[in-house]
Amino acid sequence: MKASLTSLAGSSIFAKTARTLAAGQLFLVVALLVAVALLVVLPLGKRAADDFAALLWFSAQTWVELPPATRPDMEQAVREDYGLEITVDPSDPIPVSRSRPYMLALVAALEARGAAAVRAGLSPVDPDQIWLDVGVGGHVIRFSFERARIGVHPPTVLAIALGCGALVALAFAALLSRRLAAPLEQLTGAVDAFANSQIKQTIDVAGPQEIGRLARHIESMQSDIERLIANRSVLLAGISHDLRTPLTRMQLALTMMTETAGEQKKIDRLLADVDQMTALLANTELLAQGIAGQAPLVETDVDGMLAGLAYRCKQQGVEIDLNQTGTTCCALLPEGVVERVVENLIWNAKRYGGDSPIEVSALCVGADLEIRVEDGGPGIPEEELDKVCEPFYRLEASRSLATGGSGLGLAIVKQLTDAYGWRFTLANRASGGLRATLGLGGVRSGTDDCP
Repeated sequence: MKASLTSLAGSSIFAKTARTLAAGQLFLVVALLVAVALLVVLPLGKRAADDFAALLWFSAQTWVELPPATRPDMEQAVREDYGLEITVDPSDPIPVSRSRPYMLALVAALEARGAAAVRAGLSPVDPDQIWLDVGVGGHVIRFSFERARIGVHPPTVLAIALGCGALVALAFAALLSRRLAAPLEQLTGAVDAFANSQIKQTIDVAGPQEIGRLARHIESMQSDIERLIANRSVLLAGISHDLRTPLTRMQLALTMMTETAGEQKKIDRLLADVDQMTALLANTELLAQGIAGQAPLVETDVDGMLAGLAYRCKQQGVEIDLNQTGTTCCALLPEGVVERVVENLIWNAKRYGGDSPIEVSALCVGADLEIRVEDGGPGIPEEELDKVCEPFYRLEASRSLATGGSGLGLAIVKQLTDAYGWRFTLANRASGGLRATLGLGGVRSGTDDCP
């Protein structure tokens, strides 16, 4: 279920919501600015240019029509009232420069009124002045005025407005997305924590009513899962414990039976069956313990632990090729759990790897510990790699305990690694055989003295 949910995950809800809102807001801002530009800014600009053109054209016509003696008074009045300097038939030409939209509209408005040879540009003497030549009555009248008079630049204003609008839209989208996604992120964190530790998480989410109901359902689901795991653990442990007593009585009775001719072989076979059933119950108890809870953490010498495990296996007839790190590797590990996992992997390698050598290695780097158990047997078909970790699943089809084991060895490993949030993988080696890898965190590597 977890894998199927993970496969549905792409970008986070925050990212998706933010992108959608940002795109919508930006589209709205652009559409609004375009509408303002077409319906407000451009008409106002043209109206302003037309009014200014009317003033210039009226001033030029008035100058031409007045007697020469009164023209200086008219020029002074225009200068004082409108800030326009008038020069008649100037000798220096206006330099070519890029015209703003307002100036283009102003030139067009003057030409529409009958002005000839209209040219406009920046003054080469003073860049803050604009020159405008108007041909009227056989004269060229140059108007000079402050650049600030037409300082408003609609494209610049629109660009600034667009930029500010985009920033506001992005900030609004991010804020709204965060408010929508934050409760879901809290829920996700609680569910992840429960999945890794199997410990019920208290969910206190401030958000919409729907999120609150979802949080309550998740808390209820956690309680149900905890109760289910506890009941299963008690059931497995109880059955295993209750069956041990009659098995012990059977074993004792078989041992005390009077040896008669032809009966000893039957007794030996029965004793072997009892031993196998006892081993199966022991594995079932281990499975129940792995499901039930967490062991206390202790500082562990990883190399020492593996060396002791290799020695015990040798006493039972299993040779281990131990590749130690060569440096002290101390890890804060749950007491006895890693040792139990590695031992199960060794016996699994012995059972299915035949007489091939079993290699056990540990690598301690930074805060990570990796333990590998490898054999040179036939390996496991790729389609079976996930199934072999299921309880009571065995590759050996006869279901015999002698040849196929109890089917709980790798299931116990899987249960324990899941309970502690460790990484456990099975993979076929390129040279043949199977490699089981156990990855753990929380390791202090170096030359510190281990207990």
